[in-house]
Amino acid sequence: MSPISASKVETGSQVGPAPENLPMAKPGAFRVPSWPFVSRVFSANLKSGVSADLGPKTLLLGPSASGKSAVIGAIEAHYGLGLSDLQGRDVVRLDKRQREMTLDGQEPDVDVVVQGADVVVPRLLYREVEAALARGPVLALAGLVGMAGPDGHREASAEVAELDAARSVMQRYWKQHAAGEVAARDPQFLRWFAMERTKVAREWERSRVAFKRELKELYAEVEPAARKLAKKAAAFVPERLGSLVLATGTAKQPRCSVGLSTKGCVRFGLSGFEWSACVTALACAMANPAQLCLCIPSDRAVDADSLGPWLDCLTAAQCQILVTSVVRPRSPPARWTIWEPS
Repeated sequence: MSPISASKVETGSQVGPAPENLPMAKPGAFRVPSWPFVSRVFSANLKSGVSADLGPKTLLLGPSASGKSAVIGAIEAHYGLGLSDLQGRDVVRLDKRQREMTLDGQEPDVDVVVQGADVVVPRLLYREVEAALARGPVLALAGLVGMAGPDGHREASAEVAELDAARSVMQRYWKQHAAGEVAARDPQFLRWFAMERTKVAREWERSRVAFKRELKELYAEVEPAARKLAKKAAAFVPERLGSLVLATGTAKQPRCSVGLSTKGCVRFGLSGFEWSACVTALACAMANPAQLCLCIPSDRAVDADSLGPWLDCLTAAQCQILVTSVVRPRSPPARWTIWEPS
């Protein structure tokens, strides 16, 4: 299939004409992929208005307050995923705060056109990876593996959710009793409470031992798959940053640490851009071509020399990528659509 212009991609009839003075996408040559992607987004009332033609890989380029986050927010609002700003990408619930971001004080009215499939809810891969890495080491590894692969490793994901819920309940229940939250001063009640606390402590200890045993078994199952995932993700990290490393530790001392290796030296203290690049690489490695997968990296400080090579590495990913930046890449990326305010 020959490259075509973004302006020639069929965007559908449900999106009306764009109002005047709204930012539009500048055409960029790309190949229409076999997997679905958002090709058009329009909203007349979200922030200052949104109208953008998007490609499978799009660079949202412009200064602060130029409308970059509005494009992303329009997609999130359309699918009910919660708006996220560019400073820390904190999720804003679909409530009063979201209505305050519209021009008329109403809920965002957004039209989105998807090429390739009818999508109910897309996957936000970058957000999923960060949520998985925030867990304990074994659960983080299992969470990453559970999102990868054509079948999604549903059994592993279900086991992770069950173990995670059990751990949360145990910790909360034990803390409540260990804290001695007793308002009454009745001696009988206090004696009963002491016996009950001892009983709960024993049950908690048995559950803790069983939980550790299950984690050990789960680690043995997911650790090899996590290594394969990291090896696949390494292709989406530019050479100037180094090689992606996913430290998994051992069964006795499991880890889930993301780092970079440069000239044989592994470092886990990453800059904001390096962390974003590693998370993006993991997200790209677990993309499923059968689903609408969006990867929206956090907006981190990146220089013009590093931006171009990074975008080039992401071109082969089988998911839609929307990158925001205030600096223009020194070497323009091939097959990327560049959106910037007119």
